[in-house]
Amino acid sequence: MRAASEPEHERGRELLHGWLLRHPGIFTVAIYAPLAGEVDLLPLVTDKRLCWVLPVVAGDDLEFRVVEDLARDLVPGAFGVSEPRGAQEVVPVSEIDAFVCPGLGFDVAGGRIGRGKGY
Repeated sequence: MRAASEPEHERGRELLHGWLLRHPGIFTVAIYAPLAGEVDLLPLVTDKRLCWVLPVVAGDDLEFRVVEDLARDLVPGAFGVSEPRGAQEVVPVSEIDAFVCPGLGFDVAGGRIGRGKGY
């Protein structure tokens, strides 16, 4: 998989930021820590108007934890993906307003092909 270029990273951040501005009712946003080739959206975590959560592998499930400071809050996790450290607040899925996830392919029915265990 080819690595995303800096202009692609920036464009991805601009698109998400613009979408969030057009949806003022969104407060809690789930994003991901990128793997090679995925757009890095983590710089958006500095936008303190929103609550940012990232997934943590918890056995066969995912839980979402708050991230406020990337340097302080993220640690190496399962499958080599950065995750919020265990001390961060868990946010129930029902309280997350928007999910942003990477994928290798998507279909019109909402299906996604990704990498990993199929979370």
